[in-house]
Amino acid sequence: MNKLKDMERERARLGFYIVKEIIKQDNETAKKFKTHIKNIPMYIYANGLIATLAFILKKSNQNNSNKLNLEEKSYNYISKILVDYFEQYTILKKIEVQEQKLENLIQEIINLSSEKEYRQYTLEVLFFLEWAVKFSEGMIGNE
Repeated sequence: MNKLKDMERERARLGFYIVKEIIKQDNETAKKFKTHIKNIPMYIYANGLIATLAFILKKSNQNNSNKLNLEEKSYNYISKILVDYFEQYTILKKIEVQEQKLENLIQEIINLSSEKEYRQYTLEVLFFLEWAVKFSEGMIGNE
């Protein structure tokens, strides 16, 4: 039971620090982030993890990273935190993501060995996103 509390506390800690980091960037991007991060768990439930990651990839416009609008910056940040989470913080087997790119994370998730493993990663990211949403709602001002 203690290990579960530690994992939950680690997810909360990470959620808190990613929200603090986005607030440092600029207020408008933070507000967009808050709006978008709230929707990601719903997208995962409705469409699945891979489809949601593909949606984030499309919205983040990673091919043109030097001229991003607020929405693209927000999704780009979401992309980065999800890659970091799967690479460094997940309690499951860490996923090695080449070049820190979301498309490489998608490829790794597609290549998971079983449906059970896919569901485990899906649940893991939902638990993490729950904290990111809570902290973004509490720490970022309203639009």
